[in-house]
Amino acid sequence: MRIGLFLILPQPPGTTQQHVFEAALDDALTAERLGFDSVWVTEHHGSGYGLSAAPSVVAAAIAARTTRVAIGYAVNVTPLHLPVRLAEEIATVDQISGGRVIAGFGPGYSPVEFQTMGADFATRHRAHHHAVGAVVDQWRTGGGVRPRQTPHPAIAVTAAGAEAASWAARHGYDLLTLGDEAHTARLRHAYRRPPASASGPPPRACAMPPAAPRRRTPAGAGRAASACCAASAPCSRTRRARRGRCATRSAGPWRTATGWWSSRRRPRRRSTTTCANGR
Repeated sequence: MRIGLFLILPQPPGTTQQHVFEAALDDALTAERLGFDSVWVTEHHGSGYGLSAAPSVVAAAIAARTTRVAIGYAVNVTPLHLPVRLAEEIATVDQISGGRVIAGFGPGYSPVEFQTMGADFATRHRAHHHAVGAVVDQWRTGGGVRPRQTPHPAIAVTAAGAEAASWAARHGYDLLTLGDEAHTARLRHAYRRPPASASGPPPRACAMPPAAPRRRTPAGAGRAASACCAASAPCSRTRRARRGRCATRSAGPWRTATGWWSSRRRPRRRSTTTCANGR
């Protein structure tokens, strides 16, 4: 089991944007000092729901202030980016951080944000698949900034349905998802049973348990605690040297699930996270 911090950067009434960013960076430092294993950034545009409009900028600021915690993207909304530039931005953060990046990608879900950015919401899934492939190709064969990790950082993608989960498994990507137990069970089934032609290392998945009752986010808070588990067999109780994944439960009305790739020490208290193998 591993513990992480998820930063959405909401702007509650009565706070300034400067305070939101300062609090987020302070939270990242506190997380490292308290022994958290990861800090996660996200991407939103055009509202106070989340001020992380430039996730790589936030990630670089965290990288410059920390020395140990992994820095994950949950996620880059790929249809809103030029793939080569996105690849170089993430590679730059990986260099600054000394190879601590987890690269997360998703097609996005907000028509309002796509309209704000002038992007086509209807074709987002096709654009997402193309962009992820182009980013990976840039890391492997392109010029310019290259990731410090070789051949590239761990890759995780979002999935809201069985088709997306199967696509992630076929390409060997880790899976980010959320939902109730029945929904995540269907995604796990699709994700763990890719076609026989699939190649690459066995992928891993993790699903968030049913959501707890919503609580109002304290003023100035932009944080969420995450409980992480080893998602590939054997489970975290006997994980040996296997790599793990985590699920995130937010401290407020927003929640997500994120992937985590490095074996670290376990927390003492038990977590409600459900592993992909059902344990």
